[in-house]
Amino acid sequence: MLRKTAFATTTAFLALGTLGSGITVAHAGGPDIHRAEAPVGVLGKCPDRNRAEIPGALAVWEIRCKGKDWVVLDGRLKDTKKDGKCARLRLVAEEHTLYRKACGKGKVVDLNSMIAAKGNWLKVYLYTR
Repeated sequence: MLRKTAFATTTAFLALGTLGSGITVAHAGGPDIHRAEAPVGVLGKCPDRNRAEIPGALAVWEIRCKGKDWVVLDGRLKDTKKDGKCARLRLVAEEHTLYRKACGKGKVVDLNSMIAAKGNWLKVYLYTR
């Protein structure tokens, strides 16, 4: 299920398919709210704002360009469920990958990260494990 709230022009859709790990892939061109029952992936290009929520995890972020080949991701990741799992975020830009996690219900982690990303595209995956 996807609930969409737009602050600017945007296109978003879920259920494009799944990655090998069962992650649902979404594309967003603006600040959307993505809600899913399974892990969710969001493809964003700066500047971009997004919010994604799955059972046990909530992430809110903003993608900003830093020059031609760098992307800055600012936001927060929160573990929302007492289930023994951690809320996790994977940031992928070409061959670079960063991971962030928040463990324990109510735990919030800042996402201040910079990653090399030609074309300023960044894939953000939200999941629990």
